[in-house]
Amino acid sequence: MYVQRSTDAQKEIMKRNFGKDDTEAVATVKQLYKDLSLPDLYATYEEDSYNMIKTQIQRISQKIPDEIFLILLDKMYKRKALEYNMQGGKKLRGISLIQSYELLVPKDLRTENNIKLAGYLGWCVEMLHATFLILDDIMDRSITRRGKPCWYKLEDIQASAVNDAAMIYFGIYQIIKEHFSHMDYYTELVDLFHETAFTMILGQVLDMKSQKQDVLTFKMEQYKTIAIYKSSYGYLSIACALHLAGYTSPEIFQQAKEIFTEIGYLFQTQDDFMDCFGDSNKTGKIGTDIQETTIQFSHRFTKISL
Repeated sequence: MYVQRSTDAQKEIMKRNFGKDDTEAVATVKQLYKDLSLPDLYATYEEDSYNMIKTQIQRISQKIPDEIFLILLDKMYKRKALEYNMQGGKKLRGISLIQSYELLVPKDLRTENNIKLAGYLGWCVEMLHATFLILDDIMDRSITRRGKPCWYKLEDIQASAVNDAAMIYFGIYQIIKEHFSHMDYYTELVDLFHETAFTMILGQVLDMKSQKQDVLTFKMEQYKTIAIYKSSYGYLSIACALHLAGYTSPEIFQQAKEIFTEIGYLFQTQDDFMDCFGDSNKTGKIGTDIQETTIQFSHRFTKISL
């Protein structure tokens, strides 16, 4: 239906305006998205995705409490998870790790020390997130983050923001070494953070490469790969909680990974959608995906429409 409704003129509008760093061109692209009914299509997609993930949760082994998945999914539904973009952030990933751990273990193991250990891991997840926010803002030439100028935009920071991101990242492993080196799962924890960081870097590389493409050549497979790679935090949180709770079954970890991959994909599409249609006064971020020719959720439907 959308292929039949689109016109050569609409394709030309996209090619002429996408990637231009001026207000009129950005507004033209956004209007084209609206003409192609993107907001309505997105609302349907979000509803369908939420229901699909809930169905998938109900089918998995009962060895993992459903609440662990629903903590994050329900906060994301109708873009609630984008609260993290508000002033100061909401530490969603770190908090969900602690909550997941509390659901995984019996009451007698929810000691002050064990909750503190979960908190350390929660902050490590948040530190990884902060690392990539700093780097992502630099690569996207973003202007604001959480209602304030991006870190690299500060006059006394600028290029040294790269060093700051590296310092935060390597600080993660210092914390893990100090508090978990005596644990049986220490190596698994380190590998988990390494694997997550590497996956996210791959997502950033693919994202940057896509900016050099003709907008009409973007493929849905590209977008999905980038979105999944860039949103690995969800599984990182639950995997840390599972290790801390003493789980060792590869099957359980795989089940959790499959579901959180879908949740992470939904989260990334929400983030991309809000970059285009979100109110910067509420999200705290001025979107630049159109100007930077960043492959975004919009292409899921504009490619169909165009």
